[in-house]
Amino acid sequence: MNTQIKFSAEKKNIVVGDIVERCDLLPATVTRIENDNVDMLPFLSNQECCCSLSHCGLRKITKEFAAILLKIGKKRLAELWQNTRSYEEYDKQIYNEYEKLKKLKIGG
Repeated sequence: MNTQIKFSAEKKNIVVGDIVERCDLLPATVTRIENDNVDMLPFLSNQECCCSLSHCGLRKITKEFAAILLKIGKKRLAELWQNTRSYEEYDKQIYNEYEKLKKLKIGG
């Protein structure tokens, strides 16, 4: 599995209102940043959650990419993540998986 690099919110360019991919590989909206802690509202829940910037794999994503993650689903995203060594490779696999789903007209 990938190792996470330690970053501050500033280095990750994360601000309140941003959409991020959480460490569970699903999207959320940032609601508060205080020191090392980031509070978020997951797309699929009305209950806020919290992650630490220094050890979680938070990364800023677009609304469109968030929609793709939701269409692929957590189980398949986890499978793709386990077989990658970088975010670049992971993103390519996500887009490939999304194209397969569109061809099958699943979630497209």
